[in-house]
Amino acid sequence: MLNINFDTFQGEKSLLSVILDADSFFYAVIESDTHRMLSFGNIPLDGGADQALKSIAGKYNPENVFFATKTQFFHLGQSVDVQSKELGFEAQNSTFKHISFEILSRFSNYNWRHFSTCLSASFKNLEEGIYLFKGETSIDVAIQLGGVMQFFNRYKCMMAEDVLYYIRLVIEKSGLPLDGKPIYLGGLIDQESSIHYLMKNYVEQVKFMNKPAYALPSSVFHPSHYFIDHLINIECAS
Repeated sequence: MLNINFDTFQGEKSLLSVILDADSFFYAVIESDTHRMLSFGNIPLDGGADQALKSIAGKYNPENVFFATKTQFFHLGQSVDVQSKELGFEAQNSTFKHISFEILSRFSNYNWRHFSTCLSASFKNLEEGIYLFKGETSIDVAIQLGGVMQFFNRYKCMMAEDVLYYIRLVIEKSGLPLDGKPIYLGGLIDQESSIHYLMKNYVEQVKFMNKPAYALPSSVFHPSHYFIDHLINIECAS
């Protein structure tokens, strides 16, 4: 469990972004005016979610809370019935089961959306290409063409070879004109990772989503693309 709090909090106005996954949530507390990161962490859902959110609410009292769930899989642009077998689609209902309404009621102003909704809203400002968001045990793959999200799905995978397999599957089976389009990497992917290495050997253009995000203390050495999910989640509501 990753849970990092910085001891510089002095009652600043803040907002909270929560990315809800199948078995954990990734949160970030951001100072509203300066976009300084106050705290972030990855918390298991089973048994720990309510207490973690209660603690965050008590310490930071965020003005706004943005929940983005990634626990429902679907495809945009083409018939799921036709494409699901070839592209490896899964189905899973989005759920509140690990976060009680009692805890949610502690936040006076919160929004709940699917991550793909946030991503679709942000795509009008992003370049065309394939977008890969790496989580702890899965990847989200999206395609932007013509300022519109043409495809979104999630794949469970742990190994770099699995990531490459699903990217190749999407490129080959989606039916979209992707020749020459770059792959943009975000989330838990390092510059020296095997995922990055394999992608560079398969696609001519591989870029990190180094959109300016949040100011981190000098002691934290995470690149900005680690927090791209939170940036997209928060920008969706602005």
